[in-house]
Amino acid sequence: TVNVIVQDEGLEPVQVKVLNCDTIAQVKEKIVEQVYKNLPYTQRPKPDSLALEWRPGSTAQILSDLDLTSQKEGRWRRINTLMHYNVRDNATLILSRIGISQQQEENHQDFPGEKHALLEDENKIWHLVRPADEVDEGKSKRGSMKAKEQTKAITEIYLTRLLSVKNPHFIFDVHVHQVVDASLSVIAQTFMDACSRTEHKLSRESPSNKLLYAKEISTYKKMVEDYYKGIRQMVQVSDQDMNTHLAEISRAHTESLNTLVALHQLYQYTKKYYDEVSDGQADLIHEIQCVTRKHIHNIGIMFSAKPSDEKD
Repeated sequence: TVNVIVQDEGLEPVQVKVLNCDTIAQVKEKIVEQVYKNLPYTQRPKPDSLALEWRPGSTAQILSDLDLTSQKEGRWRRINTLMHYNVRDNATLILSRIGISQQQEENHQDFPGEKHALLEDENKIWHLVRPADEVDEGKSKRGSMKAKEQTKAITEIYLTRLLSVKNPHFIFDVHVHQVVDASLSVIAQTFMDACSRTEHKLSRESPSNKLLYAKEISTYKKMVEDYYKGIRQMVQVSDQDMNTHLAEISRAHTESLNTLVALHQLYQYTKKYYDEVSDGQADLIHEIQCVTRKHIHNIGIMFSAKPSDEKD
């Protein structure tokens, strides 16, 4: 647990639970999530726009993921953690916002000579477990088994089928966590397979998320079939009844819905997709004209047949 003082916010110090193996970026994310928990995710400050300062006594130190103190192992650079800075439990950290000009200056002039090195080896950084590359593989073959265990990463975690994600942030203004994404991916895949009429045969190469619900999928398929069977057996609703129902819903929510806001959102959508909407509108006008001509033709037939009916 660390005590966080948010500078220039007028807030009381906030206690935030962190791990000593957390990177500085992860610490910032946890602090932001705790301090600004009542704000939507898109309105919260981004970790890159914040500076985290630790004051062990009379001195002050800016904490960052990479700096001159970062541990180096050949071409690899380890991301700094709270343990790296020796930040103790109940330590006091100060969170402050970085100005745009200051942020740009730090991005270009943090450490003379260091930024160029980071650009060259920007992919050669690691956190807890260092991935093995070709050079390290050659070294580990000549080294001891203990050295191999220390440097060898679990390659299975890089299988794309184990890291499939969905997109809850399309609907909700929330931060996308990998754990939540993975869980939603399994649920979404279950729905898709339950609604599919194709029988999928499982094998050793099948994605792991399909294996989680393999025994229940037949039950889910039966539920989906019964659901749509019930819809087919329902009494068909006429256009008049549907229009009446929609009118009642509209009247019931007249005061709760802002039509100007809805129109503004439609305008923004139309502005963004103007060309596509224009093309679709031209096609729609053509269809309306065809339907209108058909209705006029039917009306003409009806009126032309009326006198003969009256004679009969």
